[in-house]
Amino acid sequence: MAKMNTPAMMAFQKNQEKRERIFKKKNNSGEAASVPLWMESWRRLVRRPTATLGMIIFVVLVIMALFPTIIAPEGYDNQQYGRLFQPPNAQNIMGTDNLGRDVFSRVLYGARYSMGVGFFAVIFALMIGGTMGSIAAFYGGRADSLIMRFLDIVLSIPSILLAIAITSILGTSIINLTIAISISSFPHYARIVRAAILSIKEQEFVEAARAIGASDVRIIFRHLLPNAMAPIIVQATVGLGGAILSCAALSFIGLGIQPPLPEWGTMLSTGREYIREYWWLVVFPGMFIMLAIFSVNLFGDGLRDALDPRLKQ
Repeated sequence: MAKMNTPAMMAFQKNQEKRERIFKKKNNSGEAASVPLWMESWRRLVRRPTATLGMIIFVVLVIMALFPTIIAPEGYDNQQYGRLFQPPNAQNIMGTDNLGRDVFSRVLYGARYSMGVGFFAVIFALMIGGTMGSIAAFYGGRADSLIMRFLDIVLSIPSILLAIAITSILGTSIINLTIAISISSFPHYARIVRAAILSIKEQEFVEAARAIGASDVRIIFRHLLPNAMAPIIVQATVGLGGAILSCAALSFIGLGIQPPLPEWGTMLSTGREYIREYWWLVVFPGMFIMLAIFSVNLFGDGLRDALDPRLKQ
């Protein structure tokens, strides 16, 4: 019986040894390759203290923008004339304004408008610029030349002046403000997308997609854009800070969100008349504008380094 089982036992042992060799080989040389790309990028991101700090601040601001009705102690337009121009105190931690409204509540609600406009402006700019950049890079030739010359014309106009002109024509509203910021910033996204697609459109997987009969639209949106997302995401993250600043600037000069809506730039514009005596009316809205831009810049820089495949940490 022992001799009859010997070949089977030998085959079993060989299979076990083969599996162990494969397992050791994977652990020694293929461990990094088995880790998903997003997980490796996340590890590189959280190892950077500045990027982590920016991400934490940004997440807190996003929570403020999403849930002001839960966090804010009062409504943004609750007027109490018995407490005009009160400095920061235990009841109103950021003081009150010229109408007795709680500044802290208005800053929290202001995050919804300032960051909301910035977020949707980046989305619309990315859609317009991404489409134009993809067409220019994929087809090249005359299409590329026409699109790039048009982008050069738009870029020759200062973005804030272009946004002022658009809001002056369309009128002051949240939608028009978002459109103006999107149009003034989409050329940057178009150039980023074009450069990213030009670097990968001649690779083998694109040729394989053409060989199996994939349409141009499918190649662009199914193969090219997903493989060019790293620089696009970084540009969108950094561009969010510029969109928030543009929203505040347009509202400050009266071409953005109008009172009584508590946008940060609008609050600065209202408080500048009282800046000598009542500093808290401009310090706290300005501080939140600074924190928002500071956090997205830190996070964007860290994200750029984390998504760069040349960096190994």
